Amino acid sequence: MVAASLALTVLAASLFRRDPGRRRTWLALLAPLLALAPWWPTIGPLTWPLGLSAPAAALLAEPLPWLAAILWWGVAAALIARLGFVVQRERHRLETLPAHPDAGLVADCRALARQLGLSRPVAVRLGAAPCASTLAGLTVVLPGTLGRWSAEARAAVLAHELAHLAQRNDRQMLLVRMLVDWYWWMPWLRGLYRRYVEAMEESCDDRASRLLPSRSDYVRGLVDAARRLTAADAAGAPAGTTLTALLGHSHLGARAARLIERPRPTLRTGDGRGWLAAVLLPFVLATTMEPVTAARPWPADARPLRSVPPATDTGEHASSPRVTSSTSVRLLPGGTWRPVPDSARGPRPVYPIDALAHGLGGTVIVEQRFEQTPAGLVARAAPQIVSRDGPRPLARAVARALARPSPELAAGLRGVVAGSRFDAAGLRPGAHVQLRTVYRFVPGRDAHPPAGKEVPQ
Repeated sequence: MVAASLALTVLAASLFRRDPGRRRTWLALLAPLLALAPWWPTIGPLTWPLGLSAPAAALLAEPLPWLAAILWWGVAAALIARLGFVVQRERHRLETLPAHPDAGLVADCRALARQLGLSRPVAVRLGAAPCASTLAGLTVVLPGTLGRWSAEARAAVLAHELAHLAQRNDRQMLLVRMLVDWYWWMPWLRGLYRRYVEAMEESCDDRASRLLPSRSDYVRGLVDAARRLTAADAAGAPAGTTLTALLGHSHLGARAARLIERPRPTLRTGDGRGWLAAVLLPFVLATTMEPVTAARPWPADARPLRSVPPATDTGEHASSPRVTSSTSVRLLPGGTWRPVPDSARGPRPVYPIDALAHGLGGTVIVEQRFEQTPAGLVARAAPQIVSRDGPRPLARAVARALARPSPELAAGLRGVVAGSRFDAAGLRPGAHVQLRTVYRFVPGRDAHPPAGKEVPQ
């Protein structure tokens, strides 16, 4: 995460240099990608095993300490809550602003909105500084003196703010800001956020300038509007705190120079797409891998581990690695669980050597449904692992054991049912029975190998 976020932050300066619209879209997509990356390995089917030596596998499989996780999540929750409070407060302020009194300006604004493809009506409100927001509906805030500005400045401001509405920039900007607050311990992500804001403003400039006769007219209108707003602020007028102003601005001089000196955006081979693939590919591979201990040849004196039943879990076996199981059955729905005799239990799994080498244990619970038919009990579904408390190799060992047929289990289950250990009414055709087996992997006190001796993998 740290390496990928650093690389992406540096790469954002050169990514899609000629096309800010695509740069803004890619940077917005990176926010959910970085947010979901730490949780991706928990999705088992979408991961791939990576064979490593035992020390490396143990290092990568080390969980995040709870104290560090609580500190991370606690500070992130406080920052995101503060951001939500600020956004809600500004949304309320936008809703309480009065409607703009200039009917001609409102008509011009709505005409430009139709040119940008905005089908919903746009509310034009009176404020101290221009801004736009979609969090309170399509809303544009314009100063009361805008009607007395030059035609170029008025058209540039209206086109730019409506372009923000057409692209839903405030929502995407809020998403990226939440990512920065979530990873507060990676402060370089604020540079990624600034790059996104710059790309957002530049893409709005490109879209808004198409509504004016030329880019030069649009630049003159922007400069004139900035001069008038700066003069008003210097005279003591309130600057007007808006959602866009709270989340950031890009530099006007660089935007004006880009519009005048550079041609319209086009994709070229040197726009950073190759570097983007070079960074994202190893990042995706790293976040989807599952570190496992690499397999090694068995030594000549290797012996398989014995499965010890719970009744013999005493004496010398108490300190030895063991796999125990307990099976119970009940009548559905809501019947009482009845134990199944040891002789009728299914095959026990073999303790995974890689888990044993690191002293890892846990519990795996398996359930299966049967139906009573005139011919007897018939399985209606394959055994399913419904819960596991421990590393994933334990569940895989159980799955391998369940793949082996177990005639003793079927015979024992019929014996439990026939022995009227269910309700007195007995088991009628069509009734359903649920079987549950709890496998416990206990590494024991001597599970770790002696120092200097290699454990067979």
